[in-house]
Amino acid sequence: NLPKQKTRSTRLSAYVQDTYRMASPLGLWTLNAGLRMAYWDWNRELIVSPRASIGLVPAFNEDFTFRFATGLYYQAPFYKEFRDTTTTGHTTTVTLNRDIKSQRSIQVVGAMDYQFRVWDRPFKFTSEVYYKALSNLIPYNIDNVRIVYYGENCAKGYATGLDMKLFGEFVPGTDSWLTFSVMDTKERINGGDWIPRPTNSRFCASLYFTDFFPGTDRWKMSLQGTYADGLPFGPPHTGREKHTFNAPAYKRVDIGMSYRLL
Repeated sequence: NLPKQKTRSTRLSAYVQDTYRMASPLGLWTLNAGLRMAYWDWNRELIVSPRASIGLVPAFNEDFTFRFATGLYYQAPFYKEFRDTTTTGHTTTVTLNRDIKSQRSIQVVGAMDYQFRVWDRPFKFTSEVYYKALSNLIPYNIDNVRIVYYGENCAKGYATGLDMKLFGEFVPGTDSWLTFSVMDTKERINGGDWIPRPTNSRFCASLYFTDFFPGTDRWKMSLQGTYADGLPFGPPHTGREKHTFNAPAYKRVDIGMSYRLL
């Protein structure tokens, strides 16, 4: 007979949020602020997550929008993240870590939007720079397509980067965009050296372009391309501390066509 185990847990959550708008000689200000709270009786954790975002549409040029946001964010663990599996001989034992805590991120984001017209068509350029201080991280190994978590909060890290996007009607009546991002994210496991996180793709450029076939607006072609830095990897059957190499760059191009019947 297989052993049976029943686990029961209760989660309680609540949030409050409001938006304020105010005009001043500098322009139109928008403040969005909120507070989230949650309690999980399984690990007896109470989390409080405040966040706020301030936006300004300046009086000197209403085509610009400036934003600043900050907050304290949590990600509650899933089952696989607090499960610890050990195998001795032919016996596998699974234990659940009741002392697990939610992963935490203190985030600071600055952004700018600019709307303009070229060839009498609407375009929008957005840029965003961010820094995230990460703590209570639950590291994991990637074994082919299988993800194995450490099962405990034994790491801290950071993520910082810049995202830029140009969006608009390069062809009248269609939406296209071009993006470019740079990022650096690292972590320390059990107080060791800084190593790249599994998602550390240091740059990524992507394009999405749509156009109609000549003489008709029923046939449409879409082209999407991506060029990104390779993800970290290491020798087989080793821990994350050895995953300090980078895979070759990721390159992909997709083309598609559609026909509008009605």
